[in-house]
Amino acid sequence: PAPAFVALRNKVDLSLARDHWKEWGWPRLDTSVNDLDSSFFSTLGESQALELSAKAKITPRQIHIVDELMKLGIARGLCRSSPDEDGRKSELEKNFRLMVKRRLNKEHREEMSGISSKQEKQAFLASLFDEELKLYERILG
Repeated sequence: PAPAFVALRNKVDLSLARDHWKEWGWPRLDTSVNDLDSSFFSTLGESQALELSAKAKITPRQIHIVDELMKLGIARGLCRSSPDEDGRKSELEKNFRLMVKRRLNKEHREEMSGISSKQEKQAFLASLFDEELKLYERILG
């Protein structure tokens, strides 16, 4: 699909999930800045994604993207409202980056099988992550 369509779809899915996350039982979204640890940025399990996708009537892949968008929005909001003590913000960014890269690694496993060196794979994942983050930034405003 066209990039503009993908962005629009993601924004609509995010809005839908924000309106219904409690009734759908979306895990770990009501949190404080002290609760933002690496487990907050763990990916949804496939069974959770399937369950949420049935409720939202979107694909499990879209559920993972919406989950990432919501977690990024929560983390950014909480970081803005509290001081960055002891490099907490960089730790949160790292945990978010790892969460997204895990999904991208799964989605692009076949493409990456043709890449031989570890550095090239990391560079490929980094470029995918940068594209994804730019899209997320535009969606979150």
